[in-house]
Amino acid sequence: MVMNALAAACVGDLLGLKPEEIAKGIADAKAVGGRSNLIALDDKTILDDCYNANPVSMKAAIDLLNLANTRKVAILGDMFELGEGQERMHAEIGTYAVENGIDVLLCVGDLSKNMYEAAMKAKEEKGSQIEIISMKDRQEVIEKIDSILEKNDTVLVKASHGMGFAQVVKALQL
Repeated sequence: MVMNALAAACVGDLLGLKPEEIAKGIADAKAVGGRSNLIALDDKTILDDCYNANPVSMKAAIDLLNLANTRKVAILGDMFELGEGQERMHAEIGTYAVENGIDVLLCVGDLSKNMYEAAMKAKEEKGSQIEIISMKDRQEVIEKIDSILEKNDTVLVKASHGMGFAQVVKALQL
């Protein structure tokens, strides 16, 4: 998002816009649903980043979640179309979540079982207090999420588009 804002500022400058006009344009910009879209509700904050996922974007989203000064919940699903090494890449995300201060990690989907297993191993090795949960699909998340979340949590929702996590985001807003 920052890089996009900087690029937009450069283009605006090249087109002769005044700094105030550039600043207003950036301030007025709205995130596209499913792409780092921040949804502030009375009882929680949702970071909707469920449009697509790969290892780099997963780590960046975890880093963004870490900026929250509340309990941090990451609902992470399968990353598709990674090719060879996809199990290892999912495992790396599980380890990354444990090492980077997430309070609750929900690993959702078949490939994310690798994320779950690696997170459990990292938790044990580091003596972390993270809560790690494995769920089979988005429907299970939707059915059980209310029993997991606490008031004022910040919740990251991220997976490849094919996981249908937009439905999870919708359910969180009810």
